[in-house]
Amino acid sequence: MIWAMFFLLLTLTLPFNALVLSCLGIAILAERLPLHIGSGDWLYLSLLAYSITCLQLVYCLFFASAIALVYMLRLSPKKRELPFIPFLMIGYLIVLFFIHP
Repeated sequence: MIWAMFFLLLTLTLPFNALVLSCLGIAILAERLPLHIGSGDWLYLSLLAYSITCLQLVYCLFFASAIALVYMLRLSPKKRELPFIPFLMIGYLIVLFFIHP
């Protein structure tokens, strides 16, 4: 419900682009198929897609995955699943402040 409110607000104020639509499509697929990344992660990426480019989104996923891998290997070796949205947020901040289009 919270995601829907933010998505509606962004849709009404910013132009809708293909990157947002593709993230939504992958979220639907992640709900139906076992993609090992939750649909909530892709819904969060659809919100981020309003403010960054496609290449920046790829960098965001790369940094988030790298940080999550280090976390899994060093800090939490016994966990098999972890929430990915905090790592996506860190990746987004890295892209936002250090990677320019």
